[in-house]
Amino acid sequence: MAETDNYPLGRNIFHSVRLDAQHLLWRLHTDYILHPRIPVTDNMKIAELGTGTGVWLFEGAKYLPATTQLDGFDISDEQFPLKEQCPPNLRFDIMDSFVDPPASLVGQYDVVHLRMWTSNFRNRDSGVIIHHVRELLKPGGFIQWEEADLTHQVVVGEKAKQFEAGVNALFDRVGLNYSWVPNLFKRVKQLGFLLIEFERQQFQNNLMNLCTNTYLLALREILQGVRQSCPSEAVMEHEIALQHLLSEERRNIVYNWSPTTLLAQSPPKDSVSIFSPACAIAFRDTMALPISLQQCLNSTGVAVMYPSDMNYDALSRPQNANYQPHPKVIVVPTSSEEVAASVRCVAAEKGDVKLSTRGGGHSYAAYGFSGEVVVDSSQMKGMSFDDDKKEVTVQFGQTLGPLAVAMGRKGYALPHGTCPGVGIAGHALGGGWGFTSRKWGWLLDHIVSLELVDIGGNIKLLNSSSVGMDAELWWALRGAGANNFGVVTSFTYAMEAAPTAVMNYGISFSSKSDCAQVLLAVQELGSISTDDPDGLPVELGGEVIISGADATNVCSFTGQYLGERAAFVPVLDRLLGKLADRGVRLVNSTSYIKEFDDWIDALTDLMGSLDEPSTPQPYYAQSLVDDGAPNYTSHGVEHIIDAIQNAKLVKDTENHVSFDLNGPGSRTNIPPTSGDTSFIHRNSLFLVQIFSYKFPGFNNTDGRDQGLKKVTNVADSIKQAKPSGQWHAYQNYIDPYLDDFGQAYYGVNLENLKSLKAVADPDSVFDFPQGLGHA
Repeated sequence: MAETDNYPLGRNIFHSVRLDAQHLLWRLHTDYILHPRIPVTDNMKIAELGTGTGVWLFEGAKYLPATTQLDGFDISDEQFPLKEQCPPNLRFDIMDSFVDPPASLVGQYDVVHLRMWTSNFRNRDSGVIIHHVRELLKPGGFIQWEEADLTHQVVVGEKAKQFEAGVNALFDRVGLNYSWVPNLFKRVKQLGFLLIEFERQQFQNNLMNLCTNTYLLALREILQGVRQSCPSEAVMEHEIALQHLLSEERRNIVYNWSPTTLLAQSPPKDSVSIFSPACAIAFRDTMALPISLQQCLNSTGVAVMYPSDMNYDALSRPQNANYQPHPKVIVVPTSSEEVAASVRCVAAEKGDVKLSTRGGGHSYAAYGFSGEVVVDSSQMKGMSFDDDKKEVTVQFGQTLGPLAVAMGRKGYALPHGTCPGVGIAGHALGGGWGFTSRKWGWLLDHIVSLELVDIGGNIKLLNSSSVGMDAELWWALRGAGANNFGVVTSFTYAMEAAPTAVMNYGISFSSKSDCAQVLLAVQELGSISTDDPDGLPVELGGEVIISGADATNVCSFTGQYLGERAAFVPVLDRLLGKLADRGVRLVNSTSYIKEFDDWIDALTDLMGSLDEPSTPQPYYAQSLVDDGAPNYTSHGVEHIIDAIQNAKLVKDTENHVSFDLNGPGSRTNIPPTSGDTSFIHRNSLFLVQIFSYKFPGFNNTDGRDQGLKKVTNVADSIKQAKPSGQWHAYQNYIDPYLDDFGQAYYGVNLENLKSLKAVADPDSVFDFPQGLGHA
């Protein structure tokens, strides 16, 4: 800032070069200007404090709507661009951010941005700035802050280390202290903000030079500023030493400080939650847990993360970016015994404190984070194989991709979905469908045994030989086991032999009328028993995906065939012949067939990198499971396509419907040999999912209401095929807005499940908004 006691950094044109270089460094590191979790709306107003040259605002003006007002403020105008260089929606003004903002600016902004204030809090409290930011923001507005954490940096080179030690001692004497940076998130929360993200990272290797150069240039400016305010020989000695580092020693040194990002939200008008009550996930109050529970958890030896801990935010981040849950504590066990100890502590509160379990974090409504206490599974990902029995035992923190790789290397496989980051626990307990399910069944059907921590903290092994209450739990967990009866800490699965010949295929169609016939053809062939040569064999797994009338591909039929090309081609010809009979012009379609002799390669083609963690994104979904004969017609399917197209009118959303094929003879519709289960979806032709990517967040009430209405219209158009049919919903595609969810997920088994819940967990400690305690 200005060259005064409070602003030691320089402000002339030469110093502007350093500012622009720092912007480039941050841009390359974060790959965004406006944080991606901030919703972009028309007529936004964004302010930047300490704007300098305004380079961040200039770049923001390139991609934000032209109706966005961008205002830059700084202590002087020496680095401001000329007015004629600015677009109409960009303006600059002088304002000292340590002074109360003028009344005309109070409550005016949707976003306030700050960056690199590291050296500007000389003898100041960061809370002053944070308080002024809150005054500038509208209710529900966002503070986005990128900062250099100089308390966590790597220094390479002996002379660099010597210089760093000396200059830090000097800065301490003149009041330049950086310890506020790692505690910034605490200060933000103390001043009433709702914390969304606070993350300390590291620069990639290709940014090390830029990091080092900008750091040394900033040090030179700070030393010059310090010398002007309190000249001394020590300051000049450090300036000389720095000049040597910049010239003679530059190639041999590295300064790698930690880039730190913060995103927080000013409380909305209701000052309670940014979440819809229907979803029952909110920023919980920050009042402490009962002292008795804290003492108990701390005595277990389990890693305990409170909101003030550095790793808390990373552990509380769900895959659906529309949710920002805030549990009071996260426990991170490394063994079933530690899980049991944690459960006993929470159970002692007799239901006053709820517990939930986070597996892969992919609950569509972030229900894994709904308890005040969350059991995090990330440190329990062990796998062990029994080759003689062809079984694998997996801890509850493992995800689909790494498990598939480990099995594939041994020549084994299981049925499962195509998202590698989905947790194995919730996926299996609620079903687990994949393209191989017609031949192999649900993932749930492959469970040989379960290890359960019950409400008493007892560790139980459940299987088909269990008796009494354990037998009841063995039945209930397979279908309704996600956080209803305890924590399932490990699974033993019976594996399949991995195929040595696999065909991944896809056929796309570009007209609404053709796509109506595609679904009808698959309906017709899929309704024939898999034993009938005129039907579709169980080796063929597939889904019809409909994307709307204006999509490049209005629909497609994609999937996987387990077998050789010679066996697959006649099956494909059967489908194509049926389409031709229905008047579909195949010349207007596009298709592919990819042949694999390695199971891992085939899965990678479908799923992408099998070890890649999932990137959070905003979405919403509904599901429907038919009764085996949905009776779709040409007119009805065209109505469905129109409803999907109408849903795309919700700004920025991407919508589609997938019809996942099961049918008579499919293993999905045959009970497993391991005994009866509470899972009811055993008679469907299609498992249907209506998925809306980039679904509006809870701070966009109008957009969310509009999106929900249109997605529901799609579901209604599907059910119109058979208004009197028995339609259910798939619990793994959990829908927080679903009425009568208990009946939809569990059907005829609901009352038995509720009765068992009342006995197994009478205080409903294992709880979430759509748990059995609320059904």
